[in-house]
Amino acid sequence: MNQLTYGDPLSQGDSTKGYPICSNSFPVWSPDGEKIYFRSTRDGSGEPNADIYSMNIDGSNVERITITQDISKRLLCFSPDGKRIVFARGPSDVNNSLFTSNADGSNSSKLVDPSSGYIIYSPQWLPSGKRIMFVSGGISLGGIYIVNFDGTDLRTLELGNISVGNPNWKRK
Repeated sequence: MNQLTYGDPLSQGDSTKGYPICSNSFPVWSPDGEKIYFRSTRDGSGEPNADIYSMNIDGSNVERITITQDISKRLLCFSPDGKRIVFARGPSDVNNSLFTSNADGSNSSKLVDPSSGYIIYSPQWLPSGKRIMFVSGGISLGGIYIVNFDGTDLRTLELGNISVGNPNWKRK
């Protein structure tokens, strides 16, 4: 297998071994605790061309879940039943859309396609699994949005002129 690698010639260790040049980020546990899902450029295409991968918790059985090469640098989230994931994808981190798919990557569908120049991040499922909350906004300001799991009934929560971070559902 041919890999582009880099090494540290000044290190005390074996600098000929090298390390693959790729980015692995935003790890998330599967609800059953058996797998880790993460964003990666391990196919060799480099940033920003990333996909979602899964692996066993011991690092074995790495599987490519999406084959889009445009997964945003944002978190993914599992549905409460663990059968689906929600994630942002698009040609850049500034122009992305909200998608869901089965946890194995099949049956992908676009839920939200925001205005150009906006960022979608921090998607979270409502504990009932019926709705998804996410943050979207420009570079400096953002808002919280809620949409049904099938992409219908998109709503904005009016928050005024504030910057928004990573929201989460709170049970009563």
